[in-house]
Amino acid sequence: MAGYTELDETTIRGLYGDDRALIGDLVQLFEQQVDEYAAWCNAVQQPDLPILADKAHKLKGSVAALGMLKLQETTRLLVQQAKANDSPADCLEQAKALLPRLRKALEELQFYHDNQ
Repeated sequence: MAGYTELDETTIRGLYGDDRALIGDLVQLFEQQVDEYAAWCNAVQQPDLPILADKAHKLKGSVAALGMLKLQETTRLLVQQAKANDSPADCLEQAKALLPRLRKALEELQFYHDNQ
């Protein structure tokens, strides 16, 4: 992987050092969270905005803990949009649009873990 688009290598190294076991655990937890979020996004047709806000808030915390600052800002905006009771259809569209970036972030985290 030439360069990271979601993962900030300096930040994650500063947070977790070279602790491969811990980073491996983080990969597994993040993968589970991304899978659950994706399943929810793909299952709903009309989202309950408080539930969407909660799911996005949890993602925001996870990506922040992983030093993914750009994704943290995107998830913050989604939380804000859902809490403002904006159009449920628009919020769901934004939630689904986040999925490729979450998958990319997971891929980058796994690559970082495997190659540190």
